[in-house]
Amino acid sequence: MPNPFATKSHYSPNTLEAAIRHLQNSADVQIQLAHRAVGADEGRLFPDDLVLIGTVQRSLDLIDAFTLLTERGNATAAIPLLRLQLDSCMRFFACSLLPNKSELLTKLLNGEPIKKIRTPDGNYLTDAFLHKKLSEVYPWFSHVYEFACRFVHLSTPGMVSGVTSVGSAQDRTVQFHIGPGAGRKWLEHERKEAVDAFIGATEVLCSLIGAWEVAKKQGASRRAQEKGEP
Repeated sequence: MPNPFATKSHYSPNTLEAAIRHLQNSADVQIQLAHRAVGADEGRLFPDDLVLIGTVQRSLDLIDAFTLLTERGNATAAIPLLRLQLDSCMRFFACSLLPNKSELLTKLLNGEPIKKIRTPDGNYLTDAFLHKKLSEVYPWFSHVYEFACRFVHLSTPGMVSGVTSVGSAQDRTVQFHIGPGAGRKWLEHERKEAVDAFIGATEVLCSLIGAWEVAKKQGASRRAQEKGEP
């Protein structure tokens, strides 16, 4: 079976324990990147900065919960958190597609859907549009997004999570087991693949933060040139 979480992470530790530790350590990197981005352009704040701050805090909370659930082997609860990390990437990425961020920021602050906002070229900011756009840069993004969505909505992974064994076509038997710690076990190599995918998603987020820092610095440079400053 092909790895449903196949990514091209810049760094993928060899063991599950090392991968989890690497993901946990990424919290400090994200904080440093956020500090640099918010402080760029002499600390001028833009709507993107407010989205960035909320996105990074959400990322840190998700990593904390995801690693705990993964260590406990709880795929049903852990993988939807991967989907949320991808969602954070998509929402912050949406900021880069709009010349005027005020409508997006207002909707995000009010907890409203952004799917009715259009980009300058007429595309709505739907989840489908955003994950496909990110897949133009990160080819694995849509595949991981779609697989993780199956754990958010009650579909095949959830429906069969309590199945422990299936008999032959002749036996026509199925065994179920429900209760704390019951159901199919989340194998170690599967957990490693999920952690690698979370690392990949977090790297995307870090890249987006870095791109925003560069954009702020470029904006400051343009304003200085317009004023005739050196």
